Amino acid sequence: MEIWEATWHLDCNTNGVDDLEEIESGEATDWNEDGIPDGCQGVNPPRFKRGEANGDVVLNTVDAIFILGCLFARTAPPSCLDAGDVNDDGRADIADPIAFLSNLFASAGPLPAPFGSCGMDPTDDELDCGSFPPCEGP
Repeated sequence: MEIWEATWHLDCNTNGVDDLEEIESGEATDWNEDGIPDGCQGVNPPRFKRGEANGDVVLNTVDAIFILGCLFARTAPPSCLDAGDVNDDGRADIADPIAFLSNLFASAGPLPAPFGSCGMDPTDDELDCGSFPPCEGP
C-alpha cells in the first residue's frame, strides 16, 4: 500500500509563486493574517512616508518639533502613528526625533522604509496608520 500526502499550493494571483511563500518572504503582505496575500483580497494598508509626521509633504525640522510636541506638550498625535515612528522600533518616544534629526543633520544614513517615497510599513507592530493624505490616491 502506498501512502502519499497531497499538498495544496495556493497561488491566488497566478504568478507561479505559492501564496504562503510570497508572504513569508515579504514579497506580499497579509495584514489580516489569513494566509492569503492582501493583493488578492483588495486589502490595502495605508501608505505613508516615514518621518513625515505632520503630513505637510516636506521632511524638515518641523516634523521633529511636531513629534516632540506630541511626546511632551500633549499635542494631537499624527493621524499616521507609523510616520512618527522614525526609527521603526514600534514605539513613539524620544528616539524618534533624535533619529530624524540625525538623518537630517548628521548624515546618519537613510531612515527605515518607507522613507523618501510612499509605501507600507514592513514592520508588524502596535502602531498603526489611520490615514496619511499625502499618499492617498492612485
